[in-house]
Amino acid sequence: MSSDWLGAVDVGGTHLRTALAGPDGRLTARSRVRIRPQDEISQVADAIKALVAGHQVARVVVGMPGRIDRRTGRLEQARNLPITWIAGLSAGRLSEQAGCEVVLAGDAELAVIGEAWFGAGTRTGDTAYLTLSTGVGFAATSQGRLLAGQRTGFQLGFIRPGGPGQPLLDSLASGQQLTALARATGRPGLTIQQLLELADGGDPQARLTWTRIVRYGAWAAVAVCHAINPDVLVIGGGLMTAGDRLLQPLAEAAQAELASGSGLVVEIRRSALGDDAALAGAGAFAVATGAAGALAGAAPA
Repeated sequence: MSSDWLGAVDVGGTHLRTALAGPDGRLTARSRVRIRPQDEISQVADAIKALVAGHQVARVVVGMPGRIDRRTGRLEQARNLPITWIAGLSAGRLSEQAGCEVVLAGDAELAVIGEAWFGAGTRTGDTAYLTLSTGVGFAATSQGRLLAGQRTGFQLGFIRPGGPGQPLLDSLASGQQLTALARATGRPGLTIQQLLELADGGDPQARLTWTRIVRYGAWAAVAVCHAINPDVLVIGGGLMTAGDRLLQPLAEAAQAELASGSGLVVEIRRSALGDDAALAGAGAFAVATGAAGALAGAAPA
């Protein structure tokens, strides 16, 4: 296989997904395994080795749900990964274990690149991407280029909408709401579709949970729009399996708040790439970040 392909790894809160990503966003050689929290972080390196075996891959881009120091290539913080991984997870260590060049990136960063280049975003303007999944995160591009500093990600999930001492946004507009309801009601493995069925059937706890997700999802969308002033806000993540049942009330609430406040007009769209956004984004990562040795030759159109 041509060395134009990159290895793409998306490390989520529960699963680890891999693929080979082309500079046009195409994906092949997909794999998905469940993360074993009690096992060593070598399972990430093992997944990389399995992915690149038999292929000429220039480098592997690993999307992480946390804060990464780009200068050292080290994971500094990640609420949704095993705490034992934090101290030892770095680009250098994974490169050594996997036997190939590894670069760490934020998962939301890869997702916004994927959507801006190949999905629901725009490469001619500004795109923001909001993920409502195991946690809450966002990232943004301008004309296809990633907006970023020395550390990955805008840590939106660590804001406390209710003020000091109140719950983190990370737990209010994410799958953690489902987990809490499942625990409280004895419904293990509760899905977003099951939540909607319960809410439609009049279950008060389910209705409260759904109302909270929409309320704080809209709060997050408004915060992102005010911070970035994007042309397009793409919303993705595991909760978006609810489709228009989530997108419509969230978008309506957010747009009404924007109109009554700053007057900002933002087109709010559902992710076009879904779970593939971060994996596809690896194909354009080098160009979108201005990295040396870019695998796709031209600047964004």
